[in-house]
Amino acid sequence: YLQQIVPAISGYHQDRHFPSLALPHIRGGDSDQNEHRVIHEEVIYNNWRKLINRRVQLPSGGTADFEIVSQGDRGGTVSDEAVLVFVWNTQSKTAVLVREYMPSMDRFQNGLAAGMVEDKHDDEDGEAVETAARHELEEECRLTGGIWYRLCSPTVMDKYSTTRLSVYLVLDPDPIHEDDAKPRDETEQGMEVIDGISASQLESSISSGEMTVVGAWAAYLALGKLRELGEID
Repeated sequence: YLQQIVPAISGYHQDRHFPSLALPHIRGGDSDQNEHRVIHEEVIYNNWRKLINRRVQLPSGGTADFEIVSQGDRGGTVSDEAVLVFVWNTQSKTAVLVREYMPSMDRFQNGLAAGMVEDKHDDEDGEAVETAARHELEEECRLTGGIWYRLCSPTVMDKYSTTRLSVYLVLDPDPIHEDDAKPRDETEQGMEVIDGISASQLESSISSGEMTVVGAWAAYLALGKLRELGEID
């Protein structure tokens, strides 16, 4: 979808291949890291999130139980993938953030446009992840189009989560009228769009704890790409 439409309209750069980190020296581990074996799994909770008890046989022969978090089934409409979108204005050299309610903290915090990849994002080109990113940009930031960069291969946020995250940078998207934009979820009531955030202000927001770890990680990926593009020093 993006590969066909965006290049003709506003340019699209999808960096699909990312180099792996070379590890010159590893301390304190065995050379064979594939001796862990999952021997049992059981879903112990399944609602908005799913909690799985995973029993693993260790290289020593012993076993350990881990509780793994994934996305709940929700009727089969949601995948175990999520997207984050960082918006940058090349004229003002500023970012666009969203400020929304964080239920875990019971307060509003800054973040990026983000959301889950759902069945409704599937298209004939099989680009559901990119489609989800475009939808989140429109729903949460009221923006569309722009020049897109995929910043990483999908990865999980920690060792106890299975949800894979993909991060995008979009340059100079166009505003869309509130009445024409895709509707936000009911749980996103009170969400605000914050324009005009400089790179230094963004880093201050991160270091002061005003963004989540995942949002901060995605923002730093975007800042790195912006430096590569010559947008910031």
